Amino acid sequence: MHRVFGRVFVLLSLSLSTVLGQSDYTYTAYGGGANCQGQIWASTATGSNYGNVCDDSWDAFDGNAYCQSVSGGLAVEVTTGSAWGTNKIGFLAGDFDCVSGDTSLTSCTMSFSTDTTCSSTRIAGVVCSACSSASNYPRGTARLVGGATPCEGVVQVANEIANESIWGYMKGSAMTAAVATTVCKSLGFTGYSAFSASTISSFSSAVTSVTVYNSYSVTGATCGSTDTHLANCTLQRASENLNSATVASIACTGSSSCSYNSWGGSSYESGGVHDGTTWYAPNTGGLVDLFLPIFMGAFGGFILFILISFYVLNLKKQRKGCFAPKRRPVKKVAPAAISRPQPARAVPSSTAQATPAVRNEAALAVQPTAPNSSGVGAASVVSSTPAYTANGNANEDVGDAGADDDVAVQ
Repeated sequence: MHRVFGRVFVLLSLSLSTVLGQSDYTYTAYGGGANCQGQIWASTATGSNYGNVCDDSWDAFDGNAYCQSVSGGLAVEVTTGSAWGTNKIGFLAGDFDCVSGDTSLTSCTMSFSTDTTCSSTRIAGVVCSACSSASNYPRGTARLVGGATPCEGVVQVANEIANESIWGYMKGSAMTAAVATTVCKSLGFTGYSAFSASTISSFSSAVTSVTVYNSYSVTGATCGSTDTHLANCTLQRASENLNSATVASIACTGSSSCSYNSWGGSSYESGGVHDGTTWYAPNTGGLVDLFLPIFMGAFGGFILFILISFYVLNLKKQRKGCFAPKRRPVKKVAPAAISRPQPARAVPSSTAQATPAVRNEAALAVQPTAPNSSGVGAASVVSSTPAYTANGNANEDVGDAGADDDVAVQ
């Protein structure tokens, strides 16, 4: 029985560590201007544990699983080496081994052990088909990629090129104050705090490492002061090869997350990430974040094992009580009273006068009787032993309890 419970405990510990250590995580993308591209982020529902996904064994199957989980289609490109920027946040997951049937990272086999070898330059990323294709976006739609917050980054624009809608970069020479204001307003911000005609160093990896975006989509733009969308502006696109050093960059204002911009803000120095809702400060990651879910799973398995053990023992007791033969109560009978033989008491004749019984066992009582036919009275000798009734008690009507030993003569 103990061996069976031991095996159950091991299985429960492993299963619960898997549930708490993997399935409990939510995976999102950041730094790509949309949830269908960027670097992969893992966090718990409460946000107490969070961290990057390491690029160990990161491949197209893993990227497909993520893209399908966010309805982003399939992975057009998987990125490694922190293609969308670096930060100082630890790693919470890595070494995914997804297969073609997996539709989310939570359903894939995953290992925690090698994540401690990852560094800030080894964050996994992806570009889903929903993000790479511009057919579902209005012409002139802009997004900022490579920043630590949604408020900053290099500018990507959806534009028609040779009757085909594609996403590409805005050339630095097309950036002006009016264009910068229009881009920020189109993204829901109030304005800009900075813009540049050259690629900011902290955003450069987003341009040089993501190969699916290998061209300019806008090389010139003219916007008015009241324009709130690039579709209202005049956009040009010349046939030029992409120069990663001359891509327009912007830092917008008008949101609480914008105060954490890496360009002119505080996050670049501190190395945190803002997803537009929550600021994630740098953490240690490593062993604490990696093995805490496993420990919690094992602890949960142990508690469940104890509860099951108590339940089984209680069930056994109940079944034993239900099916055991009922014993009839044994009726206790008092042992029969043993009466000691008592000396018989003299019973007077019906014609004789009652006389006290003789208490001396050695003496004899002599009583005169009525004269016989010859006229001579004969003395009758009776034992002085007192007579007893049927219930064993001496006849209290015969003799006097206070009489002494003598002979009564009538």
